[in-house]
Amino acid sequence: MAKDKRIVLQDVHGGGEEMTLLDGVDQDGKVWVYHRQRGKHMCAICGVPVMDGWLCFDNGDAVCMEHVTIVGKMQ
Repeated sequence: MAKDKRIVLQDVHGGGEEMTLLDGVDQDGKVWVYHRQRGKHMCAICGVPVMDGWLCFDNGDAVCMEHVTIVGKMQ
């Protein structure tokens, strides 16, 4: 992915005190899930280990929270 890429999530569902059950759809129609990954995956945008971020169900990419924008109301 390009270094300046932003993942824009819409239709984000879930929540709770720990934000452990969130999922949403990006601008390309891919499904993403919020995940505390503790460095198990490298960020597809900046290349650092993802400690707190989003994992794509469609292609397995992981991204840091810093690269994600949530638009609209979370449900």
